[in-house]
Amino acid sequence: MKESLVKLVLTLIAIGSLALGALWLIAPQSYLDFGGIESTHIGWLRTIGAGLIGLQGIGLLVTIVRRRDTNPGLLLIAFASTLQTGAAWYSLISGELTAEAGWVIVVPIALATVASILLWMVYLSRHASRALLGAPRASKGDVAAMADEPVSSPADEPARE
Repeated sequence: MKESLVKLVLTLIAIGSLALGALWLIAPQSYLDFGGIESTHIGWLRTIGAGLIGLQGIGLLVTIVRRRDTNPGLLLIAFASTLQTGAAWYSLISGELTAEAGWVIVVPIALATVASILLWMVYLSRHASRALLGAPRASKGDVAAMADEPVSSPADEPARE
């Protein structure tokens, strides 16, 4: 995947996550009223909103801005997104989530499914490109770089006369 496309996809997912997460965190009752959803779900909705803001919103923005060494973070975000989406589908299919306007529940879950798939595609493309190009070399001041360098002792130095 081209880096510009990757950044666009991640930015769109981050913005959507921030917007929906903010709505669910700050004004969950308005979302529930709009969809005709029982108010018993309000606490869970706030929790999911906070997770969307923190993990998929802020986490993805950090991943976009700080490209270097973001694969572990992206893996965590993709995994958490997939887990949350799977749980949401289970709750919908099992009848735990119901609404008068069913699309109010189905559309966010469908978008989360698309987001999860795209996150995995981005992670795998970045992971594959790192494997093909090799891991970037650490800087001289980095402990990992120094561990790869041979250690010299005073006995190894040529004698001065």
